[in-house]
Amino acid sequence: MWGKRTAQATEDTGEASTPELEVPQDRTAPALALQSAEVSEGTAETKGPTVGPEAPQRAWAARSRKDIRTEQALQKELERCNALKRRAEGTLAGLAEEKKRALKLVKDGEGWADAFLRDALQKIEDEQRKLVAFKEIAEKASSNLEDFRAGMTAYAPYRTRTQNALADLAGARLEVDHELERLLCEALAMLRVREETTACMRRQAAAIGLNCSFEAGVPASLHEALSLEIVSASKTWNARFLGEEEHLKPYVVVCNDFEPEETLARKAIYHFGETVYLLEEEAAEFLRNDRPQPNGHGWETLPPDLMTVEAFAAVQAESGRKGPLLKYVLQQKHSELEQKRRETYLLERRGSLIPNQHLGGR
Repeated sequence: MWGKRTAQATEDTGEASTPELEVPQDRTAPALALQSAEVSEGTAETKGPTVGPEAPQRAWAARSRKDIRTEQALQKELERCNALKRRAEGTLAGLAEEKKRALKLVKDGEGWADAFLRDALQKIEDEQRKLVAFKEIAEKASSNLEDFRAGMTAYAPYRTRTQNALADLAGARLEVDHELERLLCEALAMLRVREETTACMRRQAAAIGLNCSFEAGVPASLHEALSLEIVSASKTWNARFLGEEEHLKPYVVVCNDFEPEETLARKAIYHFGETVYLLEEEAAEFLRNDRPQPNGHGWETLPPDLMTVEAFAAVQAESGRKGPLLKYVLQQKHSELEQKRRETYLLERRGSLIPNQHLGGR
């Protein structure tokens, strides 16, 4: 069931087939340019942010967040099944010792040990049935994970071609936006001429004392609607979507999983210790260590999801820790900060409850 993305092999060639890419049927220049472009099945073009010589060039994201989460769920299920299997094996090892002791007692002529032996044998039989069931479940979970990974491997070339096609479509849409903005500018100029003509009509009507409405169904909001800067917004979106944004800065992930907005170039999920490139204003919220804890007390806050490279390196050098141990150090630092906030919060609250003695409070 998890191998649905596995490419189907043709009988005569044995080559994997993948879904056809959709292209616009419009005959405009951008659409024709896109339809005539060849999309190779090789490695995706490398596109990266302009962040200086030290910034790595990034290819298209290899997997979507949905696929990563699916694999994680399958991996977790396999680990759970293996844990059940190991527990059953451990129980059987203990029962084997129990059986050995019971046999020794029976051999020594202890009559009461017969019931003890029968009970041990029954427990062994029950646990063996459980072990067989757990092994079957674990094998199924392992098979599901292998099928999913095989499907993802076969799906990768199609994903790359689709990502390249999406990049081409984004460029084609930007060309359309340029044309659209030009037409809107022309329409806006015509609207201004219309407004001037209407103003002239009002003056001429006032000269002869004619009192009537000169509105002819053109909404007042049309001027604002035609004043949109489509190309500027489209360029910003394209740069973000293709991983070509400028002025990006590196940040280190200090939470378990950091999930930025998915784009063609950006990974769907970043893990602890990995570097993610973001705009300063985009990263600001995730750098905070005073975000309120949902449904928490006044002093309870969420730890930051990101740290600057310099701050992360400083904590690493100070503690001499790496990996999970460094994560624990950061958690401890946030707990200490939260404890100070708690003390301050309680002191302030206690002070607000003490009556003012000068006003006759008791």
